[in-house]
Amino acid sequence: MRRNRKLFSVSEYCAKKGIEKYRFFEELKKHPKFEDRLETDSKGEYVADRDTLLYIGDIIKPRKAKMHSRAGDKKTVVAVATEMNILAEDNERLRAEVKRLKQENSRLRDILESRVTRRRSEIENVDFEKK
Repeated sequence: MRRNRKLFSVSEYCAKKGIEKYRFFEELKKHPKFEDRLETDSKGEYVADRDTLLYIGDIIKPRKAKMHSRAGDKKTVVAVATEMNILAEDNERLRAEVKRLKQENSRLRDILESRVTRRRSEIENVDFEKK
Protein backbone atom coordinates (compact mmCIF):
# COMPACT_ATOMS: atom_id res chain seq x y z
CA MET A 1 0.00 0.00 0.00
CA ARG A 2 1.16 3.47 -0.81
CA ARG A 3 1.93 5.75 2.11
CA ASN A 4 0.96 9.39 2.23
CA ARG A 5 1.78 11.21 5.47
CA LYS A 6 0.92 8.14 7.55
CA LEU A 7 -2.35 7.84 5.64
CA PHE A 8 -3.24 4.83 3.51
CA SER A 9 -5.45 4.59 0.45
CA VAL A 10 -8.83 3.01 1.20
CA SER A 11 -9.18 1.53 -2.29
CA GLU A 12 -5.76 -0.14 -2.10
CA TYR A 13 -6.52 -1.51 1.36
CA CYS A 14 -9.87 -2.94 0.21
CA ALA A 15 -8.26 -4.51 -2.87
CA LYS A 16 -5.48 -6.05 -0.80
CA LYS A 17 -7.85 -7.46 1.84
CA GLY A 18 -10.57 -8.54 -0.60
CA ILE A 19 -13.18 -6.22 0.87
CA GLU A 20 -15.76 -4.56 -1.34
CA LYS A 21 -15.44 -0.78 -1.07
CA TYR A 22 -19.16 -0.14 -0.64
CA ARG A 23 -19.24 -2.53 2.37
CA PHE A 24 -16.27 -0.68 3.84
CA PHE A 25 -18.03 2.68 3.53
CA GLU A 26 -21.32 1.26 4.86
CA GLU A 27 -19.54 0.09 8.02
CA LEU A 28 -17.65 3.36 8.24
CA LYS A 29 -20.95 5.29 8.35
CA LYS A 30 -22.01 3.27 11.41
CA HIS A 31 -18.96 4.47 13.34
CA PRO A 32 -18.81 8.28 13.34
CA LYS A 33 -15.54 8.38 15.29
CA PHE A 34 -13.78 6.62 12.42
CA GLU A 35 -15.76 8.44 9.74
CA ASP A 36 -14.29 11.74 10.96
CA ARG A 37 -10.78 10.43 10.29
CA LEU A 38 -11.46 9.85 6.58
CA GLU A 39 -9.73 12.37 4.29
CA THR A 40 -9.08 12.82 0.58
CA ASP A 41 -5.66 13.15 -0.99
CA SER A 42 -4.59 15.34 -3.90
CA LYS A 43 -5.90 12.80 -6.43
CA GLY A 44 -9.33 12.74 -4.82
CA GLU A 45 -8.91 9.23 -3.38
CA TYR A 46 -10.08 8.50 0.12
CA VAL A 47 -7.30 7.92 2.61
CA ALA A 48 -7.40 7.02 6.31
CA ASP A 49 -4.98 6.29 9.08
CA ARG A 50 -3.90 2.74 9.86
CA ASP A 51 -6.10 2.31 12.93
CA THR A 52 -9.28 3.27 11.08
CA LEU A 53 -8.56 0.85 8.26
CA LEU A 54 -7.78 -1.99 10.67
CA TYR A 55 -10.86 -1.45 12.86
CA ILE A 56 -13.31 -1.24 9.97
CA GLY A 57 -11.59 -4.14 8.20
CA ASP A 58 -11.86 -6.25 11.37
CA ILE A 59 -15.53 -5.40 11.74
CA ILE A 60 -16.21 -6.58 8.20
CA LYS A 61 -13.94 -9.64 8.43
CA PRO A 62 -13.38 -10.41 12.11
CA ARG A 63 -10.03 -11.95 12.89
CA LYS A 64 -9.46 -14.59 15.50
CA ALA A 65 -7.35 -12.17 17.50
CA LYS A 66 -9.12 -10.48 20.35
CA MET A 67 -8.43 -7.24 22.12
CA HIS A 68 -7.96 -7.17 25.88
CA SER A 69 -9.87 -4.60 27.86
CA ARG A 70 -8.55 -3.05 31.05
CA ALA A 71 -10.62 -5.40 33.16
CA GLY A 72 -8.78 -8.35 31.68
CA ASP A 73 -11.70 -9.95 29.83
CA LYS A 74 -11.44 -10.51 26.09
CA LYS A 75 -13.55 -8.54 23.64
CA THR A 76 -13.77 -8.69 19.90
CA VAL A 77 -13.01 -5.65 17.80
CA VAL A 78 -16.71 -5.31 16.96
CA ALA A 79 -17.60 -5.15 20.65
CA VAL A 80 -14.92 -2.55 21.27
CA ALA A 81 -16.13 -0.40 18.35
CA THR A 82 -19.72 -0.66 19.59
CA GLU A 83 -18.62 0.32 23.08
CA MET A 84 -16.74 3.31 21.63
CA ASN A 85 -19.93 4.48 19.87
CA ILE A 86 -21.92 4.16 23.09
CA LEU A 87 -19.29 6.13 24.99
CA ALA A 88 -19.26 8.80 22.27
CA GLU A 89 -23.04 9.21 22.60
CA ASP A 90 -22.72 9.45 26.39
CA ASN A 91 -19.97 12.02 25.94
CA GLU A 92 -22.20 14.17 23.73
CA ARG A 93 -25.07 13.88 26.23
CA LEU A 94 -22.81 14.92 29.10
CA ARG A 95 -21.43 17.86 27.11
CA ALA A 96 -24.98 19.10 26.55
CA GLU A 97 -25.71 18.71 30.27
CA VAL A 98 -22.56 20.67 31.20
CA LYS A 99 -23.56 23.43 28.77
CA ARG A 100 -27.05 23.61 30.30
CA LEU A 101 -25.62 23.73 33.84
CA LYS A 102 -23.19 26.51 32.90
CA GLN A 103 -26.06 28.57 31.51
CA GLU A 104 -28.12 27.97 34.64
CA ASN A 105 -25.14 28.87 36.83
CA SER A 106 -24.66 32.11 34.91
CA ARG A 107 -28.35 32.97 35.25
CA LEU A 108 -28.31 32.32 39.01
CA ARG A 109 -25.10 34.35 39.39
CA ASP A 110 -26.80 37.31 37.66
CA ILE A 111 -29.84 37.02 39.94
CA LEU A 112 -27.64 36.86 43.02
CA GLU A 113 -25.61 39.87 41.86
CA SER A 114 -28.77 41.93 41.29
CA ARG A 115 -30.05 41.04 44.77
CA VAL A 116 -26.73 41.99 46.36
CA THR A 117 -26.72 45.30 44.47
CA ARG A 118 -30.31 46.03 45.51
CA ARG A 119 -29.52 45.18 49.13
CA ARG A 120 -26.47 47.48 49.11
CA SER A 121 -28.54 50.34 47.75
CA GLU A 122 -31.17 49.74 50.48
CA ILE A 123 -28.44 49.83 53.14
CA GLU A 124 -27.03 53.08 51.70
CA ASN A 125 -30.50 54.66 51.71
CA VAL A 126 -31.01 53.67 55.35
CA ASP A 127 -27.66 55.23 56.32
CA PHE A 128 -28.57 58.54 54.63
CA GLU A 129 -31.92 58.68 56.40
CA LYS A 130 -30.26 58.22 59.83
CA LYS A 131 -27.83 61.12 59.27
